[in-house]
Amino acid sequence: MEDLCERTRKLIHKELRSQYLDTVTYTDIRDISRNMHKARSSQLLPLPTDIEETHEAESYIPTNALLYTIKY
Repeated sequence: MEDLCERTRKLIHKELRSQYLDTVTYTDIRDISRNMHKARSSQLLPLPTDIEETHEAESYIPTNALLYTIKY
């Protein structure tokens, strides 16, 4: 998985255009999409489950990054 930010459908369409494939069904596309989702989610950190984990995770974020995420 090269780019975690690029949309799944966009990656699938890019690959389909680059290769000549005769028989690609909806089920194939759905399975590829699900497998890509599983691969991406396995590379991400789990979400915090309680307030202590949340505060611990916030301590790893640089202070200037927090300024851009606050909406006034």
